[in-house]
Amino acid sequence: MNSGPVSFPDWKNILNASALAPQSKAAFLREILAFLKYCKAARAPATNEVARQYLAWRETQTAGPAREALRWFYREGRRPGSTQVAGVGDRPPSPPPPAGPMVPPPPVSAPPLPRPVVRSAEPPPAASDLGTVPWERDLIREVRERHFLWRTEQTYREWAVRFARFIAPRSPYAAGGEDVAAFLSALAVNGRASPSAQKQALNALVFLMHEALHRD
Repeated sequence: MNSGPVSFPDWKNILNASALAPQSKAAFLREILAFLKYCKAARAPATNEVARQYLAWRETQTAGPAREALRWFYREGRRPGSTQVAGVGDRPPSPPPPAGPMVPPPPVSAPPLPRPVVRSAEPPPAASDLGTVPWERDLIREVRERHFLWRTEQTYREWAVRFARFIAPRSPYAAGGEDVAAFLSALAVNGRASPSAQKQALNALVFLMHEALHRD
């Protein structure tokens, strides 16, 4: 079985022209887009191994047809005629390296964990600590209106800043659930974050997106 990266630049058009039911087409489109975003976030091509890792995570999050969608994607993508590797952007594939000893690939980068900080027992004056960008000010306002502890505010802000860097140059106002999922997946799969760190990041980003930015 071919285990190399699947090449399928025209998959959307092929899916649209397929004999699948409209509801299945829409579900497959959603699942394949989520998978390719995962590949992009991990800076990894769409190999069989990456697909297995993705499904192991995805199927704990939703009961959607992720496995069926990727089976279709890989089956159709293995057909002759494709010239672009999916999951690594729109750049043409690089030429093969010259023959020589195999060198292991560099480790995939992951969103950095928050650096340990020494928090003051007392927060700075509120009027002088209102954030630097609109989305951060929205987050601070919602946190303080709910009377969260100072430590909780600082933790939520730290994770929000790292999430904003992860999706840059887009703003968190334009982010969605798939961006949050990609960030958390990169923390778990590539960064080997502890379960407590993953849970902390999830709580912070759910609050940011749902309560502060009013996004699903």
